[in-house]
Amino acid sequence: MVSYDTVIDVNRPPDHEAFTISPGTYVYGPYAAPLPPPSSVSSYDPYVEYEIPPVLRNNGSWTEIRESGSIVMSPYSRYKRSTTQHLASSDFRALFYIKPGYIKSSTECHGTQEVSLITSWKEQGDFRFWSNVKNVPTLKINAPPDVGDIASMIQSTRSKSAASFLGGYDLLTELAESRKTLDFFKHSAKSAHATWTTFFKGVDPRLMRDVSSRGLTAKDMLRSADKATRKLGSRWLAFRYAIMPLMYSYSDIQKLLDERGNLYKSFRSKQTIDLVPSDLPSGLTGRFIYQRTSGSVVVSSVIKGGYTKEGLTSLVANQVQMNPLATAWELIPFSFVVDWFINVGDYIVAHTSLDFSSQSKGCTSVRTRTKTESYLVDEADLTLRYDWNGSNACHPQGIHFLDSKKNHKVTLLSVDVIDSFDRIIFEPGDVQLHLANQPFGDWRRAIDSVALSQRSVKDLLKKVMK
Repeated sequence: MVSYDTVIDVNRPPDHEAFTISPGTYVYGPYAAPLPPPSSVSSYDPYVEYEIPPVLRNNGSWTEIRESGSIVMSPYSRYKRSTTQHLASSDFRALFYIKPGYIKSSTECHGTQEVSLITSWKEQGDFRFWSNVKNVPTLKINAPPDVGDIASMIQSTRSKSAASFLGGYDLLTELAESRKTLDFFKHSAKSAHATWTTFFKGVDPRLMRDVSSRGLTAKDMLRSADKATRKLGSRWLAFRYAIMPLMYSYSDIQKLLDERGNLYKSFRSKQTIDLVPSDLPSGLTGRFIYQRTSGSVVVSSVIKGGYTKEGLTSLVANQVQMNPLATAWELIPFSFVVDWFINVGDYIVAHTSLDFSSQSKGCTSVRTRTKTESYLVDEADLTLRYDWNGSNACHPQGIHFLDSKKNHKVTLLSVDVIDSFDRIIFEPGDVQLHLANQPFGDWRRAIDSVALSQRSVKDLLKKVMK
């Protein structure tokens, strides 16, 4: 602990002696300058470190866990906070002013004399002194996310990882939305090469080489005077926008089939809030504490599923299942708008899909690394003014006194650094319906969603509740 005086550098002029004003029968004074506030002895810690060490759980050795085939996830938490504090000072002033005069009559003044006594001093203290004792307001910029923000990020990442784990590749939606093109793809395209050769069957290879060497785009081909070139452009557009997306979907399914030897599969979702330090806004006046925060908060959820050797095909089934409820939601007009700010689709998948895994566990981690800097900003106006707008024989214009001075200083008060990590275990059934924490989830989309999908939402909820 370090001790300090709250009031320092006092400059108080000596008392002004008494004086008389002609004809000598009127004595004024003596006068004393204002007193500064009483000083007190306070203390602060220049550096404080607080740490909660992690609690290690013994789940066995890595070799034992691997041989058992179990998915092991444990809660984990660690927290460290360090605070560096400094003293900051600010200038203050006080005024005693008088301008007496002897008035012989309402129209005759024998004389006046001016007395002005200005006391100046500094007050100093740490963050607690300025915030709690002096009640200086605080301006926060880029404040770290609060508990509600992090809770929303946790639910959002959990719902997305659970939806990936339980829903995966929704073949039924694609069948319903692209029946004709998918039928074409299924019957004539067993591979990318087969799709290419089938779709461009009959096209002169020399024409394709010529178009490629000239670097023609589909738009260029459609504008060509050559009929064969225009036909090739039309085929390419149809292939690009009708067939290639289905080929990507086919590739996803094929990849799952190729990975049937995997016993475990993880499904992840992550959200990050980056806090960028900002400069002090210009044009502000008075005394205030300015806080700015930098760093990041990362929330990540993962679900890991294990599949037995006897039922490895369930891994594919788990990823290519057909969930009628989820499909119905995807086919509702404008349901994607609602999904922008409410995870209805993820919620339905998480609570209505089948889990084909032999074992599964999920965990959410919250990684916080932030640095909050606090400054005492001193832009106070120390101008001293005395105004009397009356009128008499000695002061027909009243009394006006002005002494101008302003502070202009920014002093670092404290630096607060937080480094923490929390891991929480959850089950897919823990996912709750919530407002999605996405950059597009603003109030405009919320209004659009209600306007476009209110009836669809009500109908869907009625089906779910039956």
